[in-house]
Amino acid sequence: MSEYKIKFLWDPEASVWIATSDDVPGLVLESGSFYLLVERVRYAVPELLEMNGIAQSEVPLYIVSERYERAYACQSSGVHHASYPLDTMPVIHL
Repeated sequence: MSEYKIKFLWDPEASVWIATSDDVPGLVLESGSFYLLVERVRYAVPELLEMNGIAQSEVPLYIVSERYERAYACQSSGVHHASYPLDTMPVIHL
């Protein structure tokens, strides 16, 4: 297989990211941190593939994430704010 697609879905009730994959039998992981879940997946996928009789020296991962949020505008002051403080937002460097 050229790459293994891993799906991350945010569960707002449990406040965790959940990782699953149709390409990797048995993969179900969760974490409150997106970045920690990426690391857990990086270690678990090769082990799960080996357990399923698929041995590879390099395992390319394609991670797709979904998270639905709502943002609200503060009508009285005209200031817009998100549902969480800016200092807790993840920063992605490209």
